[in-house]
Amino acid sequence: MSFALEITMRLMGAALIGAAIGYERELRAKGAGLRTHVLVAVGSCLFMLISQYGFNVAEMSVMFPKKHSGMELMRKITSAPGIELISME
Repeated sequence: MSFALEITMRLMGAALIGAAIGYERELRAKGAGLRTHVLVAVGSCLFMLISQYGFNVAEMSVMFPKKHSGMELMRKITSAPGIELISME
């Protein structure tokens, strides 16, 4: 399977799962429906794909002397705004 096909299949799978959850919520007249869940599912899938494949480890070793994976770097990037929002309350 080619790389582009694998990425496309993962994004489509996330969209289908998000659509199923959103459709079920729309049937029960809940707040977040189909469109919201599809967007959140595809966005989170894309976020994880970027963290998994979007960083060149050789280039990162120059910027960060310690060994960091793309997943660890994305975790640190996303936790910083979360801590900031919590401290504002």
